[in-house]
Amino acid sequence: MGERIRNFDWSKTSLGDPKNWQNSLKTCVRIMLTSPQPMFVWWGKEYINIYNDAYRFVLGEKHPALGASGNIVWQEIWKEVGVRADIVFNKNEGTYDDALLLIMNRYGYDEETYFKFSYNPIPGDNGGTAGLFCVCTEETERIINERYLKTLQELDTLAQKTSELAIYEQAARSIESNNKDFPFGIIYKISETDKIARPAAFIGFNNERSVLPSHILILNIRLKALTIFTRLIKRGKLLYRKMRAVGENYQKVPGKKRRLNLFMYRYSLRGMYRRSLFYHRH
Repeated sequence: MGERIRNFDWSKTSLGDPKNWQNSLKTCVRIMLTSPQPMFVWWGKEYINIYNDAYRFVLGEKHPALGASGNIVWQEIWKEVGVRADIVFNKNEGTYDDALLLIMNRYGYDEETYFKFSYNPIPGDNGGTAGLFCVCTEETERIINERYLKTLQELDTLAQKTSELAIYEQAARSIESNNKDFPFGIIYKISETDKIARPAAFIGFNNERSVLPSHILILNIRLKALTIFTRLIKRGKLLYRKMRAVGENYQKVPGKKRRLNLFMYRYSLRGMYRRSLFYHRH
């Protein structure tokens, strides 16, 4: 980014020739370029954007955004960050947020992200606040993993249930409590006798409002969700990102032994990230 900043035509912005930049701005740029931490500066009332190499990964496909106005670069989250920028420029006070939810559009689609960051006023050579200096860390993976773990902890209570119906209902309630990852869903119980899957529990809605199938004919009882996913991947309809087994419990149901497998998936469908939890019974 150092070379890019040197070669950029700053005369097209309100900053003008770097030789004439204020000393405080030059100092901030030096700090940014030597730091591995994502950092940026918004300078002046136009929020002229200057950032370091580490911040490129925060921008995603918005890079390069050098010399652009911060309120244009981040227009989709300006309602959240603009309020904080106003505090810096108008009150000469810093702000700090720990894991703030920001719905960014960095790769052509809206994305759930979480950031820890601080906005700090940069004094001008002639007094007052001339710019904003930001140090940030993305916390998205940590926050989402914490949600996963919390859901799994609630699913552990399945071991306390003694009936099959209670297991389905508790699984649905546990998943439903994490509505950010699982806004709605349905758990089907497969009948091995007539090869039909019927609803056993609903997530996010009730059976009276369900638009999902009231039953599913299972032509091959051994064809499970993982096989379906594999076929979609091969056809290029679904981009597989990450899969991990997140839990396995053994349940003693009257007269039978059940093994409950829970798998968490992260995948991308037509550019949209989604997370799903699939439950199937052996």
